[in-house]
Amino acid sequence: MRTRLTRGLLAAVAVVLAAMWANATAHRSAATEPTTTVYLPNITKMLGGPDGWQTPFIVQNVGTASADITMDFYGAGEGQFVKTRTVSGLAPRSSVVEDPNSDSDLGAGGAYSVVVRSFGSPIVALVNEHQNVRTPDRQEALSYGGISGGATRVLLPYITKSAGGWLTTFIVQNLGTGFATVTVQFRSFDGSRTSTLPLSMAPGRSQFVDLRVGLTLADGVEYSAVLTSDQPIGVVVNAHDDAPGTPQPRGFSYNGVPATTGQDAFLPYLVRNVAGRSSRLIIENAGLTSATPAMSFSRLGIAEQFALQSFERLEPGAARSFDLGPETRFPDGEYSARVTGGQFAVAIATTGPGSAMGYTAIGGAATTLYLPNVTRRLGGESGWSTPIYLQSIAARTASVSWYRFSDQVLVSKTIVSMPGPYASVKIDPRETSALADGTQYAVVVESDAGGIAAIVTELNFQGGDGAMQYEAFTIAR
Repeated sequence: MRTRLTRGLLAAVAVVLAAMWANATAHRSAATEPTTTVYLPNITKMLGGPDGWQTPFIVQNVGTASADITMDFYGAGEGQFVKTRTVSGLAPRSSVVEDPNSDSDLGAGGAYSVVVRSFGSPIVALVNEHQNVRTPDRQEALSYGGISGGATRVLLPYITKSAGGWLTTFIVQNLGTGFATVTVQFRSFDGSRTSTLPLSMAPGRSQFVDLRVGLTLADGVEYSAVLTSDQPIGVVVNAHDDAPGTPQPRGFSYNGVPATTGQDAFLPYLVRNVAGRSSRLIIENAGLTSATPAMSFSRLGIAEQFALQSFERLEPGAARSFDLGPETRFPDGEYSARVTGGQFAVAIATTGPGSAMGYTAIGGAATTLYLPNVTRRLGGESGWSTPIYLQSIAARTASVSWYRFSDQVLVSKTIVSMPGPYASVKIDPRETSALADGTQYAVVVESDAGGIAAIVTELNFQGGDGAMQYEAFTIAR
């Protein structure tokens, strides 16, 4: 999927692709500017065969008016425009699904980047990545959030070519209006190894990076990475432990972290030995000066913070990990946490013998959050259910509104009491009596002025790696 080009050919391709981008979008921009543009770097249809990688994605209207939506598909790598899907009149706060596997205009085995635009109301989008759906004991499930706010500096806390059987690939998408020149700088956790990779791509297009190709990263070593670009970019990282012969394939995804000025990172969900899984935190210094991260934890539903953990001082771009399994004496159970002491990008990997899920810590609180895809036993008794972990920053109460996909109707509104600062509560759709089995919901969570953060955990129990997570959305991401 990666192409080697001379400088002259690269410049020529840049001109052609930029013209294609302008032609593909001119008829809409001439009429009206989009309310929101969301970028999806990695979309596939039966990639690797009929039971290969598929990526249904969900778009939620997070405004107060109806939204008209366009979804432009571009071939990965070469960036050729493929098709547009349109949705008219999506009601406020409700969601719609696009399933590439069911789209006859897309070829089997295809990989795409997608640009989603809304007109009339803002949107957010979520992508679920699946493999081996027809073979549940071999399935993998990953999830990432669509990107609407790019950055010229993006952090990837966890990268590896083969450590512990894991391989991370990543996809970089150009969110700007000009051709993007990107530099990726890798640094091993112990600081002894570095490597650099140049990338380039036309507006809206994405580039796939396989660490096994054209790089000198060492086997069995864990790295962090910093991407710098002359155009805003978004990045999605896919981590897989699924080499041929692996008895229990696993995978998780996380979004690259834009460099920000925020000081605290919030983690609504961590576990130690729950369903065989424990969480690992990978903390990267996202600032431009050295800093020392510190962590404080709370048990699920209990406001009291404890076990403040401090790391060694980290140089810019350096990363270290902390494992709730072997590295703590915490009781088994579910936790929330806060990371302070500087500007940090934090990736959370929760893994067990046969499953894995991941997300990135949330920088800052919000009073309104959007959850595009929440389900209750979707696909049968052991099908997809999605517990929500809601972390108070300083909020005392929150309301949870559930909008059914099928008719966009508000079916329930739940009031939740929060335990206190930085602690989380669990909201399980299976325990909400007004909800129906086999049903998908778009959810809106609203709190008082103190603010909240949230994670959605997507689980099924049909075998294999039926676990993935995503961060709740604010209007701007």
